Amino acid sequence: MSQVKCTKLAVLMRNMVAAFNTPDDKESIAVLEHTLTDPEHLVRTEAVRVLEAIRERQAQMRDASKRLQLIIL
Repeated sequence: MSQVKCTKLAVLMRNMVAAFNTPDDKESIAVLEHTLTDPEHLVRTEAVRVLEAIRERQAQMRDASKRLQLIIL
């Protein structure tokens, strides 16, 4: 495969990884975790970024839920 085709494939895969940016979808998170072993640096880097964003949103949602519980009590 040519260098140009490899680059286009890596960019396509990176974009696909970015599309898995859903905090409550366990299947998406599993796919992203598996993608951390992809041979393409670009794809792995995007998987790390998306997983970090998901974990940050999950933490924010937990914090908001705790605050709401305190208000209700």
